[in-house]
Amino acid sequence: MAKSCSNCGNEIAEGAAFCAECGAAAEAGTDTQAVPPFQYHGKKKMWLALLLTFLFGPIGLLYANVKHALILVVATVVVSFLTGGMGSIAGWIASMIWAYKDVKEYNGEC
Repeated sequence: MAKSCSNCGNEIAEGAAFCAECGAAAEAGTDTQAVPPFQYHGKKKMWLALLLTFLFGPIGLLYANVKHALILVVATVVVSFLTGGMGSIAGWIASMIWAYKDVKEYNGEC
């Protein structure tokens, strides 16, 4: 029978040492030397996001936000096709602006 996590309430699989959702120890008596699942939530670097988008345009936005990068790549291709390539400049500029906004939001600086 599965247990529930005392920290987040998520169901914990039988024999698991840590909660898959929050990483808390499954039981008070659990060996604390075991390694919890990898969860890195460090800050993203603004300079790197801006450099990648400057060099690679919407594809460089993948560093800041994958969903926004995919949307902007499709939009840039469509607009560039319709405007004979001039729309790519707008996509390039938009990717830098969106990268700035996404990194600030990710880092909690908004």
